Amino acid sequence: HAEGTEMLASGRGGILTALTAAAQVPGCSFTLAPASDEELDAVGLGPDGTVAENKGDFAAAHRGLRLSFQQRLKSQDFLDAPLEKVLHLATSTMTLNFAKAVATTVTRAPEGRAVAVETMLGGKPRRVGTRVQRMAKAVAQAHSWQVAPSRTDLPGRPFICFSSVREVEAKQSGLMAVLRLTLLPQGAPRGSQVLKAP
Repeated sequence: HAEGTEMLASGRGGILTALTAAAQVPGCSFTLAPASDEELDAVGLGPDGTVAENKGDFAAAHRGLRLSFQQRLKSQDFLDAPLEKVLHLATSTMTLNFAKAVATTVTRAPEGRAVAVETMLGGKPRRVGTRVQRMAKAVAQAHSWQVAPSRTDLPGRPFICFSSVREVEAKQSGLMAVLRLTLLPQGAPRGSQVLKAP
């Protein structure tokens, strides 16, 4: 990819395809942000028919996402960063709650450490797409809070993302593919001093 390139993705299948494609390019860094309906309509990405399962979930509130690709980094730049925490998104996980967890964890991570979010790629395609969509939109929302906090005294800490697909040992089904987004915080959070990693 070229630095400064942007990609719009809409719906379960579109977002899954975009993130798995990014995983094929080592060191491919990007940010995630909600895409407006106007942006999606302008490029012919119409409504995908996604309906929120209940009023507490806003995964379908924005139909799509914008991936903004940054400079390509060497794989070691993020693979060697120790993980402070890995957050797992299950089928029952609500997007808003997950977004809050992502934002809090990234803000508090010691300098030099990364945070990962991941979800299983096994199961029925519709459920896989829903989980990936929720995870990606939660990360996009968390990033939006970091770059444009509702209050200037709230700590904010932008981060860049790296996508990867890895295999893990599942209890009943053996090896299973997992989509992981590694989030690398940029600098210290606003209004507070980040801890140094030991």
